[in-house]
Order: sequence, then C-alpha cells, then structure tokens
Amino acid sequence: MAGWQSLRVDLRRLHEESPGALVVWPSPDTERREPPFRIELAAWATEIAATLNATYGTLVDLHVGAMTYPAGQLSERAQAFQLHAEPAESAGLDVETLSPLSVRTGRSTREDVLVTNRAAHEQVLFSNGALTSAVTDSAGTSNLNESISSATARISP
Repeated sequence: MAGWQSLRVDLRRLHEESPGALVVWPSPDTERREPPFRIELAAWATEIAATLNATYGTLVDLHVGAMTYPAGQLSERAQAFQLHAEPAESAGLDVETLSPLSVRTGRSTREDVLVTNRAAHEQVLFSNGALTSAVTDSAGTSNLNESISSATARISP
C-alpha cells in the first residue's frame, strides 16, 4: 500500500488534471503527515475516489459530495447543513427560475429566481445574497444527490 509520499504526488496530479475534483485535501507541500488523510471530493468525482480508495485504502478518509466513500453514508458535516425549513409555497411564496434549469447529478448551479409574495402580509427573506434550495420529491423529502447549491433571489411585491 502506498503512503504519504506517493499520495502527495497524486494530489498534485489530480489538482492539475481534474480541476474542481479536490474540494478539501491535505497540503502536498507538507513533508510528513499521519494517516488517515481526509480528502473531500466533488460529488461527480466517484471514479477518482475509487482509484484513491484502491491505491491507499484505510490511509485515506474519503468523502464524495455529501457522502462517505466507499460506505455511501451521509457525512456528519452534510447532516449539519441539511435544509430545515418549510416549503416556500406553504409560506405564501412562489419561486420560479427565470430560465430553464438543468443540473447534472453530482453538480450544482447558481441561477436567478423570481420570488413572488402571494401572502396577505409582508414577507422578509434574510439572505447573504444567495438563497439555498434543494430538489425535493412529491413527499417533500430532500434528495441530497440532486441538490441545487444556491440561487440569487429577486423579490417582487
């Protein structure tokens, strides 16, 4: 099984050859590190995770998107960021994209949306300039494998 010296070479190569695949990784500039080496990959980088897992096994603590790899369990960090809110419709808000939206599995997007207040009272949206949303099924259950990262909101009265 390979160790830190070969992993640091692989991390540099991955950073160069697969832009955006590495989300969080140990600095390859450090001479010595102790395993396990936590590596977080973009949700689309499952093939890279498989290669790292086959090469380094238990020396790496792999996460692909919101899931651990290879176990496929929701990571504790992802659970903390799950949306815990009511659907916009139940609050009297309509939300619609301003252009057709298409998101590939494992990817995220930023799109403009129009938020319309249909309630009889004023609504206030607190935001840092981005509203985060998630794709849900008809039962209102969030599907993390198909989440929309964020959307810039335009609010109409």
